[in-house]
Amino acid sequence: MRWSSLIPATVVCALGACSGGGGAATGHATCPLQAVNCWNSAIAEAQACVPTTVGSIGADNQTCTFDDGTIAKFDVALAFPIDVSAVNPSVTITRMGAQCARAVGSGAAANYTLTTKSGSYTAVASLSGESLSCADGTSLTTKWSDCEIDAGVFDVTGEVSLSFGGSANQVSISFQGYFPFDAGFSSFAPWFSCQKP
Repeated sequence: MRWSSLIPATVVCALGACSGGGGAATGHATCPLQAVNCWNSAIAEAQACVPTTVGSIGADNQTCTFDDGTIAKFDVALAFPIDVSAVNPSVTITRMGAQCARAVGSGAAANYTLTTKSGSYTAVASLSGESLSCADGTSLTTKWSDCEIDAGVFDVTGEVSLSFGGSANQVSISFQGYFPFDAGFSSFAPWFSCQKP
């Protein structure tokens, strides 16, 4: 299965090497992304919208239906086999007839907005860092240099992103970020998976 991060750490890695683990940066406090913030609860809300079972992709290659009736509908039909570099990241989750969550990615795949019942959350990544906005009006702006662990070496553990994996008949979507249950390591927490019958 191939994976692609929609807010790619590879942009940052292109500027220098990346480290996989958390920890304090040399000469800096711990990277601000490596802490619990509003995105943790937003991601938990979005995950609660979708069952852990694998959904079934319809003939339109756009709608995925789960056994409890939950529907994930992509704004643009998927093309199989999945080319993760070309997947439109925008998807709406409908549960019991009402929108439960929606993720919308930009065409450049550098930004995305996650909307849950508690409101909208926006992540914007650039060559200089990442900005997170929360539904309650709070925000967090981090420079990649705040996460420097050595000269030109950045630890982007905790970077918020949405990732796609795909194959000839399946697509999976996960959240990357700071998850306390994983000892603070950046994780690909599953959101949902769908498969063509």
